Amino acid sequence: MGCVRLADGTYRLLMRPLARHPARPAAVSALAVLRQGSILGSDRVGAVFTGSHAYDCASGLNHVRVALDVPPDAELITGFSAGSRGAVVDIVAALEARCEAGAPATATAVVDVAGAPLELTLAFLAPLPAA
Repeated sequence: MGCVRLADGTYRLLMRPLARHPARPAAVSALAVLRQGSILGSDRVGAVFTGSHAYDCASGLNHVRVALDVPPDAELITGFSAGSRGAVVDIVAALEARCEAGAPATATAVVDVAGAPLELTLAFLAPLPAA
């Protein structure tokens, strides 16, 4: 059905490193909430991301900019280690969302996370409850 704007709602975020390491999982997931241009989410080890998203009609891309707050001594799937003080990693992405008939919207992009390429796939789960 072509490019679509990411709707407000809850999303599953699947992260796959392009440089695979046998001692790390092939992929990890997180939960994200998109609401009125803001994005908030967390993964299973407590890394929290906050930021913004906006749709560009001219390009058909959904632009996402987040700060990933990595807890002390945590290691990301890419191998990045936050160290004893933790770390904040800025992530910028331009995602093309697609919607196939009868299926929820998905969006994929490859981003740089602390110097390592990571494939992100955002899949719509559910709309937000009415206020």
